[in-house]
Amino acid sequence: MKKLSFLHISIGFMLIIMLCPVMLYAQWSSNPMANLGVGVANGDQATPKMAAGPDSGCYIAWFDNRSGEYCVYLQRLNSLGEPQFALNGMLVSNHPQMTWLVDWDMTVDADNNAIIVFADMRNAANDLDVFAYKISPEGTFLWGADGICLSPQHNTDFEPAPKVTATASGGAVVAWPKSGTDYTVCVQKISSTGSLMWGAAGITISSSTGERIEAPDVTTGGGESAIVIWKASSGMPWSPISRMLTQKYSAEGAELWNPGGLLIYDLGHISAWTYPSILSDASGGAFYCWYDSPSLSQFDVRVMHVSSDGALVFPLNGVLASINSVDRLHMYPSLSYFPATNSLFTFWVEENVNQNQYGVYGQRFSPAGDRLWGNGGLEFVSLGANQISFVVTGSAAGEKTYVGYFEATSVVNNGVKVFRVNPEGTMQWGPQLLSSPALGNKDDLLMVVNTENRAFLTWSDGRNDLADIYAQNINPNSTLGNQTTPEVDITLTPVGLPIVIPAGGGSYSFNIAVANNANLPATADIWTTITLPNGNLYGPIINVQDFNLPPNWFTSRDRSQMVPAGAPPGEYTYNAYIGIFPDIFYAEDYFNFTKSLFYDGSITQTGWDNWGEDFSAQFEPAAVFPENSILLSAYPNPFNSSAIINFDLAIVGNVKLAVYDLMGREVQALGAGDWGRGKHSVVWNADNLPSGTYFLRLQSNGQSVTRKVLLLK
Repeated sequence: MKKLSFLHISIGFMLIIMLCPVMLYAQWSSNPMANLGVGVANGDQATPKMAAGPDSGCYIAWFDNRSGEYCVYLQRLNSLGEPQFALNGMLVSNHPQMTWLVDWDMTVDADNNAIIVFADMRNAANDLDVFAYKISPEGTFLWGADGICLSPQHNTDFEPAPKVTATASGGAVVAWPKSGTDYTVCVQKISSTGSLMWGAAGITISSSTGERIEAPDVTTGGGESAIVIWKASSGMPWSPISRMLTQKYSAEGAELWNPGGLLIYDLGHISAWTYPSILSDASGGAFYCWYDSPSLSQFDVRVMHVSSDGALVFPLNGVLASINSVDRLHMYPSLSYFPATNSLFTFWVEENVNQNQYGVYGQRFSPAGDRLWGNGGLEFVSLGANQISFVVTGSAAGEKTYVGYFEATSVVNNGVKVFRVNPEGTMQWGPQLLSSPALGNKDDLLMVVNTENRAFLTWSDGRNDLADIYAQNINPNSTLGNQTTPEVDITLTPVGLPIVIPAGGGSYSFNIAVANNANLPATADIWTTITLPNGNLYGPIINVQDFNLPPNWFTSRDRSQMVPAGAPPGEYTYNAYIGIFPDIFYAEDYFNFTKSLFYDGSITQTGWDNWGEDFSAQFEPAAVFPENSILLSAYPNPFNSSAIINFDLAIVGNVKLAVYDLMGREVQALGAGDWGRGKHSVVWNADNLPSGTYFLRLQSNGQSVTRKVLLLK
């Protein structure tokens, strides 16, 4: 029984606004020579921040000196890349900044509000204090037009580079370094309405031994809790001896792990310019990633995992992503994690020992920290002369990781490239060029993945002047721009309707067929589920990722499905989808079956086994349509009174076109006789037939093609 096909992502036409001297695209561009201009104005637009929203769009913020002073600007893009605020962004703050910029941060809460934290000098000259803003999707300043000051009043300490994570209630936890008499880190919680929850001065992380507490980062610990990481350094600031510690704070600000901080690294080989990253494990703990350098000829990527109760899941100092340190350097890592399968990945820049050859490598870790892709990791971009930098990652459904990076073709020209990797370490496509190096220099690459599993990237870009902010998307099938729905179809044909499974369990058989009706190749996921009598879904049962469909191509598999004795009695639905797993559907089909309440004495069956012809991307028994093939389709489908039946004959032949019901009985003849080569159309008027499922069958030259159609009245 065919449902209406639909695509969860919106589809639109590319709208181009041509403004001299800059061409701006009102949507995502499909051209790597013309990316989406987000903040394009006079002066310097720099240091972008990016966060994905629950609406499939994203926020991008940046520092902007179009007015002559650095201000904070914000833009919200929907899934199509259409700006939701004023062209080139809305002004957030024009309070004075230093002439050199420090780091800052942005996140998005569950209600799609942007939470932005940065430091400025509004309270006193040459005195950076930290401020937080919360801005709604409509552009409303929810924490006031001037935000909230997090720094204690009458404080002259230098407070740059705040980091932020959202809480479940719509608030935030912010961590930032503070230097004056001492080097400490402050942590403050903000309620959803903008109240400071951990006192006027927040929580101070300090050292009793005189170490400099610096370089904090923060992630959610689940609910209202937060996890913070920091460095504790001694020695000269430009050549420190650093340890790393972490702490989890409750909703009330209480320390939940080791008092004073949990030690996770004590080798002392982290440079002053290395900032460890932190990523929630979605279970109350966190992952940490960094690289250290015991010598100028040894750079190692390390990964740590701390559980929700503060236990070191990986050993102290973390696990090495690669142990090949003889002639290779490993730097600038980025983490990707999939909570549903507890799968952890890291990707990094790989260099030769002379640092004149660059590549991209990756590693997958087991839950215990074992290296699953070999002791040296896997090579994804082989070493070459083009310098690679700013490796970023994004997690998509099916344990697929987008990996982006800059690749320089000269000192002043670099491009943006992305590839995608499956959990086995196979590069599915790429590297794909997103922005051409011919457009000039780029900096500060960022990536997010939206709820449709599309990757969005942004960066500062020197194609027009000193720097502007540009962005580009890439789709799961490696295309750029707003993809159109592939002309693919999926059909389920059950054997022996009606299907009634005995109380003791049993099986039924069906055919599942997929087709690509376009002149271009397509790639899609294919999966099936079962809707239980209570409405819950079981599955996926069949789950084929990245199935390649050549142009004008059709294939099918005969399968069988077991229903166990323990399955409750009632009405079931077997569902099949083609699209992007798990929630983007290009086409879908289903049929119903029943499980009996009464035991008939048959052998009791166990398990939901599914078997039959292999439906993997590697086994494709049906080839491209042969030269004498026939194509058949109905439009619309479903329909309510009449439908147009289109078919295409490769050669002249005798044709029989008829309609059959679920019992296999011919209910209406639509055409018979000799037909010429080419495309033909027949109108099927179904006024005399009741609503239900029917089958169109076209027979010609010893071949037959069947399509399922749904009549709704």
